[in-house]
Amino acid sequence: MSHARKEYRDFMALTPDAYEAVLAIGQVAGKAGMDKQLLELIKLRASQINGCAFCVQYHILEGEKLGVPADKLNLVVVWREARSLVSSSNCLSMPALPATWLSASTAS
Repeated sequence: MSHARKEYRDFMALTPDAYEAVLAIGQVAGKAGMDKQLLELIKLRASQINGCAFCVQYHILEGEKLGVPADKLNLVVVWREARSLVSSSNCLSMPALPATWLSASTAS
């Protein structure tokens, strides 16, 4: 993870305003009552889209601490396909609208 940690430090150093904005978005969502597990899945997906290995690993570990099942963590990367592969009782619980918005807002 040393390479990923370097990228994370670079991100913090090069774009401190963006780093603070990312933290603020998470805090606002938490204060608004968004489910903590869902919020962590969204953060994981954003990290995957952004290609930040450190952040992906960090959010996987945070998700595990919050009790997010391994199936959900592992399938976030293919959430569109996974929604049809799992039963409703094991659904990813990642509503299409936030996931679609996230994908659109992080597209280059």
